[in-house]
Amino acid sequence: MTKLHHNIIANLVGQVWTALLGVLFMPVYLRVMGGEAYGLVGVYISLQALWYTLDAGMATTLNRELARHDPVETSAQSARDTVRTLECLFLPLCVLTLMAAPIIGHLISTYWLKPVNMSQSEVSYAISILALAIALQWPSSFYAGGLAGLERQISQNVIQIVFSSLRWIVVIPLLIFTDSSIETFAWWQVFIAALQTLVARAIFFYKLPIPVRHARFQRSIAFSIRHFALGMLGIACVSFVLAQTDRIVLARVLPLDAFGHYFLVATAAGALSRVFTPFFSALYPRYSRLVAQGNIEDLIVLYHRSNRVLAVIVSALAAIMVLYAEGILKLWTGDGFFAASNAQVFVLLVIGSALNGIMNLPYAIQLAYGYTRLSLLLNVFSIIWLVPMIWYLADRYGALGAACAWPLLNLTYVSLGIFLMHRKILKGEMMKWYVADIILPSIFSVVVVCSIGMIFPLFAQLVGDPVALPAIVFVSLLSVGCLYFLWLKWSTNS
Repeated sequence: MTKLHHNIIANLVGQVWTALLGVLFMPVYLRVMGGEAYGLVGVYISLQALWYTLDAGMATTLNRELARHDPVETSAQSARDTVRTLECLFLPLCVLTLMAAPIIGHLISTYWLKPVNMSQSEVSYAISILALAIALQWPSSFYAGGLAGLERQISQNVIQIVFSSLRWIVVIPLLIFTDSSIETFAWWQVFIAALQTLVARAIFFYKLPIPVRHARFQRSIAFSIRHFALGMLGIACVSFVLAQTDRIVLARVLPLDAFGHYFLVATAAGALSRVFTPFFSALYPRYSRLVAQGNIEDLIVLYHRSNRVLAVIVSALAAIMVLYAEGILKLWTGDGFFAASNAQVFVLLVIGSALNGIMNLPYAIQLAYGYTRLSLLLNVFSIIWLVPMIWYLADRYGALGAACAWPLLNLTYVSLGIFLMHRKILKGEMMKWYVADIILPSIFSVVVVCSIGMIFPLFAQLVGDPVALPAIVFVSLLSVGCLYFLWLKWSTNS
């Protein structure tokens, strides 16, 4: 197996493990801490996503800069100077976040959330501690971007698995046997966040080549990456608004416990992103290296092959999640009423996530070329029409109305975004992407999943839903994988 395959597998393991932690333990937090405290956990994760996107593009820039050159040809000193320059630009943002934590807690608790049983001071204190945890963990994403650029993604995912487990599993005994309050949860997040950043930095610098002198801040490096980094910052800010608007609006419109239920469903649907994120993480540095080398022929081949494989996997999983939506939610939460009342929201969010997933590798190609303008303009255009629509739908129809916006947004990217992208880069490859890479593999996966799904009612009668559902999911994925592999062998031989 190649290094690229190892990185994809490592990323999949890391993402699947993180997703399993959410699937298995988020309902536990809801039961142990209560609806309002769990709603604050949802706010914490949303704020965490915001701060990870507002890193001024530094993590993505570091990833690209380290990946664009062959490590043999790149001097150790140049690599270290690049890291030090970006680190000096990034770390002051983390310090500002630390200082702003109490203000963030006060503003969110006073002007946005609607607690019923918790006091405003309790909510403000909890949010302040959680903001502190975010600020301490924030630098770890920068060092993870560096490890990805070095294609040391096995190390990156070991760090992720270890600290995700410490963050989300070990806290449960603390909540059960000491104090089940949100403050206990929040201070544990602070401790683990600080430890993760220290460990990630140590491992990243260990993987870098040894320089001949101490690394220095280089103005020339900062000047050369400014356009890409600023473009990434703009994309990140606008993307966060688009991705989190439903949750931000619902946190304002719905009671805190109802928002916690929506966040639980969104967490389940978001598990699909754990599948396509590893492909982006592994392929983005490889795309960047091929672009830097001018090896466009190999880039096109890799681009189409990787999109095809991703489409098969994402469409198969999405079909399973849509077909068995209520059963999945019931099996996960153990609450039949919750599953029935939230299944439609879950389906809409899954469809949106699937469309978003197949856009990940075209987006990686754009970044490999340093082409940030298209994504930024598309996102700004989307905000103009999407945010007012979400507010109207959420206010009138609640969670279901807000969920409708996610598939509409990503359908715009798949239709308009791909058309505009292939007018600029990889010209002439658009129709092949639509037909050969996306439509045909997706039809294949959906047909296989639905065909196997026809036997589910009979199988469920024999063994019961708790056994039948996991078995049918496993057989569906296995069948898709085996049939697709046989089709590849047949097409290659013919």
